Amino acid sequence: MTAHAANFVRFAFIVFSLFFRVALAHDFTATRAHVILHKAVSAEPLVLGQNFTVTLTAYNRGNIDARSVDIIDAKYDPNVFTILNGASSIMSEFDVVEPGENATFSFELVATRLGVYTLTPAVVTYRASDGEQKTRGTSNDVENLWCVTEMDKSFERVFRIGAYLTLGLARNAEEWKKGAKITTGVLSLLTVNYVLLLLKQFRKEWERRRAIVSLTKSD
Repeated sequence: MTAHAANFVRFAFIVFSLFFRVALAHDFTATRAHVILHKAVSAEPLVLGQNFTVTLTAYNRGNIDARSVDIIDAKYDPNVFTILNGASSIMSEFDVVEPGENATFSFELVATRLGVYTLTPAVVTYRASDGEQKTRGTSNDVENLWCVTEMDKSFERVFRIGAYLTLGLARNAEEWKKGAKITTGVLSLLTVNYVLLLLKQFRKEWERRRAIVSLTKSD
C-alpha cells in the first residue's frame, strides 16, 4: 500500500469514528405520538332491520402521550342506515391516549335497505407533541358489507355448514347447483354401467343355458 493510500484510509477511519461518536451522543428517535385508527363492525353480513355495532379504536403507537384525541365517523346515508342514538353518538373525545394504549367507543346502526355497501373511513385528530398543530389520520374502510334478509342469513349458515362438510367445495348456492349437476352426472354414469353389467351377465347366462339345451338334445 502506498503512503497516499495509507493516509486516505487513516483519514476515512477518523471521519467514521467522529460520526459514530456524534450518533451516540444524540437520540435520533422521534419523540411524538402516532395514532392508528381501526374501524370494525359486529356482524357480517348485516341483517335487514336488525341492529349492528360499529367500533372505532385508536391505538397510540408513538412514544409519548397523544393528547386531545378527537374521533368522528363518516356520515351515513339516512336512506340506508339509521343511527340509533343520534348523530352525536358517532363521535367521541379523549383527553389522553398513552403510548402502547388504546381508546375505543362504539355506536349502533340499523340497516334499512338490502344491498352491498362500503363504510367509509372515520377521522382522528390529535396532538402528536407539545406545541404542534393537530395531526389528522383516517381509519380503514369496511368494504363489501352485504345487507340481507333473515332468510338469506339462515341460508348463509346452511351454506357455511355445507362448506365444512364438503371441505370447502360447496360454499354458496351456485356451487351447490354445480355440485348437484356433477353428482347427477356421476350417478347417471354409474346407473348405465350397472345396467350394462346386468345385461352382460344375462347374456352369459342365456348363452350358458342355450349350450346346455343343445348338449341335452344331442344326447
